[in-house]
Amino acid sequence: RRWYVHAAVLIVLLLIPNPARAELYVNPWTGIVFGNPQAGSGPRAVGVNVGSASQGFMGSEISLGYAPGIFGSGADNSLLDFMGGLTIGPSFGRMKRAVRPFALGQLGTIRTHIGTTTNAPPFTRSDSAVGVGGGVSARLGDRLALRADVRYLRTFNPESAPNSLRVDVGNF
Repeated sequence: RRWYVHAAVLIVLLLIPNPARAELYVNPWTGIVFGNPQAGSGPRAVGVNVGSASQGFMGSEISLGYAPGIFGSGADNSLLDFMGGLTIGPSFGRMKRAVRPFALGQLGTIRTHIGTTTNAPPFTRSDSAVGVGGGVSARLGDRLALRADVRYLRTFNPESAPNSLRVDVGNF
């Protein structure tokens, strides 16, 4: 009869939910696009990253970025990227004050838009893309962290896409 009590206590203990340990983050950002004449004029890109990174070694992330005027001021132009991928890196320190260096790899799409100043139709296309990079995230408390990273985004096979304006948008 006593084992019934022990079994009931064990079942109740197994059914008690554990607190969730996943850490969701939302990271608004601004950045500089290197490799074009606009880089010297300060931040030219904005976006947001949403992801999960627990105390574990791997995390995931979705990134949305927008860079207006990236090809100069002659016409309305912009890049829009939507990427998803993985972050890999160890956490050092305690949970509330952890530092996490990380590497990241992403796949997604980059949408290029170039308006015209004539009656010609605008040039718009989307290309598959890859992103690689790395950075560091430092927790400053329970709900705040400081994050810095560098990323390299590149489209796949940009030369094979139709291009009626004869502009090179693959090597930005």
